[in-house]
Amino acid sequence: MHNRRTRESSTCRTLREAALRFPLATQHEPWDHYAIKVKNKTFVFLADGEEGFSISCKLADSLADAKTLPFAAPTGYGLGKSGWMTASFGEAGDAPIALLLRWIDESYRLIAPKKVVATMATAGKVATIGAGGVSRKARSTAGATTGGKSRKGKTAKPKTASRRR
Repeated sequence: MHNRRTRESSTCRTLREAALRFPLATQHEPWDHYAIKVKNKTFVFLADGEEGFSISCKLADSLADAKTLPFAAPTGYGLGKSGWMTASFGEAGDAPIALLLRWIDESYRLIAPKKVVATMATAGKVATIGAGGVSRKARSTAGATTGGKSRKGKTAKPKTASRRR
């Protein structure tokens, strides 16, 4: 087994670092790849080795388009049935970084708890991920309220203290 850290491509490093910028994201290293998780649920797998680079994400909105790409296929081990797609590249430099960053963002939003995703919304503008990760404004305002409105646009009812009798 090779030492992945000394052989990690710049593509893998860029995508891994971007994924780790999401709220509550943690890195795990099962087998011989990276699993980036939120609340102990994986939202992206990254493998980088002698045979090339691959990334697996759960998709919904972009799933149909992903299925048409020559470098993408449903993820094995039955994950493809749940919307997981794997993109594989012989050379990491051939990977379309902007597209893969969007996949990571979409996967995170599908896997992360809804309350965590809601903290990414800022003043009606949803945080997006770019080459540098989650936008600075989104990070600095994480946890901000949604102005008294729920995610579905309904006005939230104020919570009242309940009394025990």
